[in-house]
Amino acid sequence: MDQNWSRGTADTDGSCEKGRNKGSGPVEVQMCQSILPCHANHQGELGAGQLLKWMDTIACLA
Repeated sequence: MDQNWSRGTADTDGSCEKGRNKGSGPVEVQMCQSILPCHANHQGELGAGQLLKWMDTIACLA
């Protein structure tokens, strides 16, 4: 499974500085996930269950 994610703090201008913790301010987490045929439903689209699983994973990282 090809999965990449990064965590950084979001500044007020929308930029993100990776690895720098500014306390309890806003946090931006990004995840890049390759969609494979096993993630698709019978119509060839990403299944809602898989999308929710990825959303839950990224929410836990934030």
